[in-house]
Amino acid sequence: MKDKGYREVVQTWLRLQNQCWMGGGDQAFFDYITPDCESELEEELSRWRHIKSLQEERGMIPVKRETRLLSVKENRTGNLADVAALISVRNVYSIQDRCLEEEKEEWAYFRLQTVRGGWKIFSLSMGEKPRTGGQNQMITVSPRLDSPMQTRSISQQGYRRDLAVRYADIHWNSPNPQYRYFSEDNCTNFISQCVHAGGIPMEVSNNPGKGWWYQRRGGRGDRWSYSWTVAHSFYLYLKRQRSDGLRAIQMESPEQLDLGDVICYDWEGDGRWNHNVIVTRFDPNGAPLVNAHTINSRHRYWEYKDSSAWTPRTKYAFFHIL
Repeated sequence: MKDKGYREVVQTWLRLQNQCWMGGGDQAFFDYITPDCESELEEELSRWRHIKSLQEERGMIPVKRETRLLSVKENRTGNLADVAALISVRNVYSIQDRCLEEEKEEWAYFRLQTVRGGWKIFSLSMGEKPRTGGQNQMITVSPRLDSPMQTRSISQQGYRRDLAVRYADIHWNSPNPQYRYFSEDNCTNFISQCVHAGGIPMEVSNNPGKGWWYQRRGGRGDRWSYSWTVAHSFYLYLKRQRSDGLRAIQMESPEQLDLGDVICYDWEGDGRWNHNVIVTRFDPNGAPLVNAHTINSRHRYWEYKDSSAWTPRTKYAFFHIL
């Protein structure tokens, strides 16, 4: 086997994932693993069966899937090789004859070894981890809001939903360097920035446990409130009634939301809210598509059932920004 054989195995694996998303079979995966990896592969195949089930539920017709390698970390020792690949995935699909797309970034981890016949995978995992390195690049060209994709009106007074959505589309995978980037968990920081970009003023306080604010003091000197960066604190802040600033009402269903509204996630259903997203589009069924950080996602289906963080106990909270 050639020296680059293990890299070719990883690339082939990613191509097989593309084919699987497009509706292809999954038996070819078994050609690239050792018996030690069969249980992990079964978990991966279960995830793909779940994804296909979600496609059917939404009435999706896959059109195209593209996977790009953003960065690769590898370490080879003798007949063993460890590969961590940060990949960007772009899915194009149609619902009711309307073409849509979603994008996200995720990590793929492989441990390979040489066996009879060449390199094979004996350990693998797909993980939703944040992108590290190269985040703080300002995007100066704003994408055009695609009016045929929008199925909700945009208010030009008060909360500027168009500006919040525009900010979310610019910075979904390129964080704004005017704010601190939290590599382990940036979801709430990102959503706070989006809502503020829509014209909602901060409620500033000297106490990080009060208000909703971010103060730029230069690099490590920046300060912020818990509600600006912590998912659970942001959820509690949205629930509180106030006469000005960031005001929201909790809705009963995602179909009642508008562009620029917020969805909160409690993965374990234990009352501790873990994640936040912003609504940036709607599909033809009227279901929200969302942008988020950690992991970086654009126009992702709101339920997140394809996420490794999702559990059957997951609860949602739907907030309409006033």
